[in-house]
This record gives sequence, structure tokens and C-alpha cells, in this order.
Amino acid sequence: MTTGWTLFIVILTAINVVGALWLLWVTSKRSPAEQPDAETTGHTWDGNLREFNNPLPRWWLWLFYGSVAFSIVYLVLYPGLGSWQGTKGWTQEAQWQEQVDAAEAAAAPVYARFAEMSLEQLGQDPDAMRVARNLYANNCAMFATG
Repeated sequence: MTTGWTLFIVILTAINVVGALWLLWVTSKRSPAEQPDAETTGHTWDGNLREFNNPLPRWWLWLFYGSVAFSIVYLVLYPGLGSWQGTKGWTQEAQWQEQVDAAEAAAAPVYARFAEMSLEQLGQDPDAMRVARNLYANNCAMFATG
């Protein structure tokens, strides 16, 4: 990724985080309904039902602040800011390779028994045929139809 795109992503992300914090701060003002000259939106229904310009409930506001804090921590730990790799150094390729290695390690004992057998012995072994049937059904059968 070029430096220009990286800067664009970092600046856009920073503007969004600061904008979210500003929006939360603006909406965290005390409730106008608690003041005698309460501010309304000007909407009135049924003659006496007025819509007040109330801020978010405090618990909801703190939940949003926690979400912004989580996003900042996440962007520091993991990739998400252009070419920044994050402090953990996580990549999807490395995670994929770990999963492949774990799957191969789990399957190695099953295939080790069959490695020394001849084709005739494999054809007579019920366990080998069960594994072969499963491998064929999972990997080849979709190409054989048609």
C-alpha cells in the first residue's frame, strides 16, 4: 500500500474517531427537561405532548465511550490503519498457516498408518477405504457430477 493511501486511511479514521467523541460530548449535556425553561424541538402532538431535546441516557453514553475506547485499542493492536501492522503483528496469512499446521498435525497419525501400505493392501483395508471415501466425497465428488 502506498504512503498516500496509508495517510488517507489514517486521517479518515482519526477524523471519524474524533467526530464520534465530539458527537458523544455534545449529546451528553444535562437534560433540558430538568430546567424550567426546557428546550423543545418545536414538535407538539395532541396540543400538550411536546418533544424535548433530551440527551442520551448516561449508561448508553458510557457504552458508546467504551466502544470508542475499544476501537482505539483494537487499531493499536491489530492492522486497520493503512499499512500499520499493529503491535501484535497479526496477519490473516499467519493465522491460516497455523490452522493448516494444526489440521495436518491432527491428521498425521491417521495417514501414518497408511504410508507404508501398498495399493493392494490399502484397497483391502476398511479404514483406508473409509478415509478414501470421505476424501473423495469432500474434494472430488462435486467435479464428477454433470
